[in-house]
Amino acid sequence: IERNREQYLNLDYYTPQNTKGTICDILNDGALNPIVAELQARYFLISLTPYAAGNAATALLLRRAFREKHHLGLLACASTLAAIIAWQQGSYGLDLPDHDGALAPHDCGEGFDATEFTHYNLLVFANELRQLRQKIAGTERSLARVRERIAGAAFLNGRQKAIVAAMAENPF
Repeated sequence: IERNREQYLNLDYYTPQNTKGTICDILNDGALNPIVAELQARYFLISLTPYAAGNAATALLLRRAFREKHHLGLLACASTLAAIIAWQQGSYGLDLPDHDGALAPHDCGEGFDATEFTHYNLLVFANELRQLRQKIAGTERSLARVRERIAGAAFLNGRQKAIVAAMAENPF
């Protein structure tokens, strides 16, 4: 995209100020799925760099706040950025096409079409969320076993069981 974006984007329109406005419009568009909106906003921040510095950090903070606002906090805990990097490097576990090939600009008659690229990003997000849910389920099973062992520990009195149970629930 960086090499060919002049062909697909009206660069006069994508000034830093206009890009910032576009990002706000995307994030406040109630018709867009919040995950798609966040992906598009991240693209504008990283690819069009509306700020002189700190675009990636801004994207990270914006992504976290936006996901919390839309009750997607669990997705905020997923390692989506690491997964996208793994996909870029060809080491991600899903059977996805080459990252650069999916990102290659193609004109659908109305400018750059990011549908395919967005679709693959959503597949990565869904996979990361699935893995996170599996980890949570595993942790919940482990905690249930610990609770049973604490409750059945004959060598602990009631007060000690309560303390050990509280430590198991919140080790920090």
